[in-house]
Amino acid sequence: GGSNAFTSSESTVYYFTVDSKHLFGALDRFAQFFIAPLFNPDCVQREINAIDSEHKQYLQSDFRRAYEVIKSLTNPTHPFSRFATGDKTTLGRDDIRDRLLEFHKQRYSANQMRLTITGKESLDKLESWAKELFTDVPNNNVDKPQFDHQGPVIPASMQGQIIDINPIADEHSLLITWPVDMELKPLYRKNPQGYLGF
Repeated sequence: GGSNAFTSSESTVYYFTVDSKHLFGALDRFAQFFIAPLFNPDCVQREINAIDSEHKQYLQSDFRRAYEVIKSLTNPTHPFSRFATGDKTTLGRDDIRDRLLEFHKQRYSANQMRLTITGKESLDKLESWAKELFTDVPNNNVDKPQFDHQGPVIPASMQGQIIDINPIADEHSLLITWPVDMELKPLYRKNPQGYLGF
């Protein structure tokens, strides 16, 4: 088995795989991450080192470099323009553990979470495990965060531009980007913008 996580623009996903005979125990341990996280100071520093290492790897990724160029050209009041990965400089604060605890309290709430379990057990059994193990995840009834910004993500002055980026790798690519009206949000289950991504 294994475990990992990733953060996208709008969500964080934690996941794991395990031999089927160990699923219940693994789910129990996984649930505790959300019910009673330790935020052990040693583990916090280890995670900061891992984040810093990932950030340094991104510096050599042509895809990631292009992504950062696009971000730098967006509306500076829009959340998309912010530094998105983190490194020792941005996370190496004396109060980082306290800030993590506060963020967890403000954002990690059962009413904003979703759980998916895949296993060889019956749907009824998986559902009973979910109820048994995850019922104690705190529900603080938090609202989904709203981001205040003025104007479009990509200012009109930056639309219709050709940006040349010198790649690190010996390859060529074309990246075409355009803003999509956020009125598609109510249609997220059907994902119509997914057709535009290919």
